[in-house]
Amino acid sequence: MIDIEKERERTGYSGKPQQWQFGFDLAMSIAQKAESEKCVWRETEDGIWGTECGRDYVFDSYAAQKPSDSGQYCSNCGKKIEDVPFEDIEHE
Repeated sequence: MIDIEKERERTGYSGKPQQWQFGFDLAMSIAQKAESEKCVWRETEDGIWGTECGRDYVFDSYAAQKPSDSGQYCSNCGKKIEDVPFEDIEHE
């Protein structure tokens, strides 16, 4: 979880203009919400990853093996990725 007070200190929040502080507070609230929400990516037996937000992705063997290997956030909806490999789905 984002530590807003730590970020305020790091960015010199108290020394900034009020308009900057408003923008910062708004950005932090959006970031906290995005961090708490998840986009579940489920792998099919064909190696295709279907996202909860309606996209399908395929990773080549030279790159990532799971969506979270290539980045923490969904490139479509911006939510944090929770990946469910096919092996895990088989046993549900």
